[in-house]
Amino acid sequence: MQEDTNHAEDTTDLLIGEQGRNHIQKILSTSTAPKKAITGLQSNYGMKSTHKVQPIFELTDLLDFRRNQLYAGMMVHMRDFFLKYLEKNTELSNEEVEKLLEQVFPYIAFEELRPIANTILTKMGTIPPRFLAQLKPDLIFKVC
Repeated sequence: MQEDTNHAEDTTDLLIGEQGRNHIQKILSTSTAPKKAITGLQSNYGMKSTHKVQPIFELTDLLDFRRNQLYAGMMVHMRDFFLKYLEKNTELSNEEVEKLLEQVFPYIAFEELRPIANTILTKMGTIPPRFLAQLKPDLIFKVC
């Protein structure tokens, strides 16, 4: 029995939230070779190690700095940078703000990134119905 562990056709979607969790769970639970499935997930969805990033990984590995700590630090730095950007750019058009919300909204379930979505939502005059429909009452009570 030959198994498809590459899953290259799935790389257009991000593995975030419940949909991402379900996708990963499906791949791992149906795999006959879990290590290959994990390697495939990492190569298809993981942070790409470019020649510029690789020395940082090597240094942090030598310092016994965990990758999750590195990624968490990068996420906090990017969040703070983006919040400052939103604070400085008060003259964004409604179209620009809505475009930003479209890009950020999938990450609203992440506690660390929620302030970005909240800031964008407060900048909008009215919240488009397609976003309101995704804000299920149970999600709001769980995350807020």
